[in-house]
Amino acid sequence: TEFGQISSGSTLYHLTGSGQAGAVLHDGTSGENSIVTGTCSIEVQVGQNSTPAWGGSFDMSNGDGDSLSFSVDYSTQGGQIGSDGKMSLSSLSSYSMSLNNTTYGESSITYRTFEGQLIRPSSGLSVSAVAGEFSFEHGTATSASGAFGADLQ
Repeated sequence: TEFGQISSGSTLYHLTGSGQAGAVLHDGTSGENSIVTGTCSIEVQVGQNSTPAWGGSFDMSNGDGDSLSFSVDYSTQGGQIGSDGKMSLSSLSSYSMSLNNTTYGESSITYRTFEGQLIRPSSGLSVSAVAGEFSFEHGTATSASGAFGADLQ
């Protein structure tokens, strides 16, 4: 695959960038949905047969005091990259969701998904951006579902 060529190639890519993130927070008790928006900062390393890894921070909020923030540590390979260029989440280094004056931490997450993709320009073997989606569930009632995208350089 093209990502395999980048991963095993002689160039080590250590890329950083920032972009947008947003999520819908769902309060299962009240049935209310709340939209939060904000930024993400992403760091990716791939190439020279190193273990591909990513990390980043995601910070979203709204004017009502609702928020979702989480981070992934690149140096401990909290974010992994498969041989197909797909990003996955191995571990969180921090997590906090605040919804309707209730705060939820990482310990209350009962299910999570994270799917991202490295994006390359139309020509050449490099990586120019990332995009993906995530979800976190707290029991059967409360959840966060969102998406992100960032240019890398």
